Amino acid sequence: MPMKTEGIRTAPLGMLFLCLFTGGCIVPESTHVEPNFYLLSSVETDYNSTEFKDFPIFYLREVRLPTFLRENRLVAKPSAQRIEFRERHRWGEPLDEGIARVVGQNLRTYLNTLSYSVFPHRMKANCDWELDLVFSNFQLQNKNTVFIQGHCEIRSADGITKIHAFEETRNFTGSSESDEVKALSMSLARLSRNLSDVMR
Repeated sequence: MPMKTEGIRTAPLGMLFLCLFTGGCIVPESTHVEPNFYLLSSVETDYNSTEFKDFPIFYLREVRLPTFLRENRLVAKPSAQRIEFRERHRWGEPLDEGIARVVGQNLRTYLNTLSYSVFPHRMKANCDWELDLVFSNFQLQNKNTVFIQGHCEIRSADGITKIHAFEETRNFTGSSESDEVKALSMSLARLSRNLSDVMR
């Protein structure tokens, strides 16, 4: 008789464990949303490779950014005291590398040369120009305006250093992040054009 009583008492415990391991646990639906990723783009050109000359040779050093721009999330800075990070909209590459890539490609086009290198690649021999690009702002300023600001030290092979300060507020139409990134790319094109004029 005692044996039967113990069996009756342990049966509910066994059923409880069975429920827990077979379907008693309810997993809530995931609320995770995949982010969108964006890349800056260089100016389009109709040049053929045969039209390029191997002069001048330039090297773009590591682009320097403030801490708040080292995030992979797109940034908005509606005021000097406030910044906003957007979880669902992110850069597809580190922003400093993206800026360096695009400015390097733009300068290649504007200077009509194939002889250049960009950090982290090594500087080419007999480099004519070395550029050190520093940004203090590179972000959405309000709903339809982007803002870039900073300076560039341009050192020639003979040791002369030129400082080029830049600042541009660019309005754009549309309301998507793609429109915003396109406007930032256009601002980089304008900056690259100005840098190439200094280097001529």
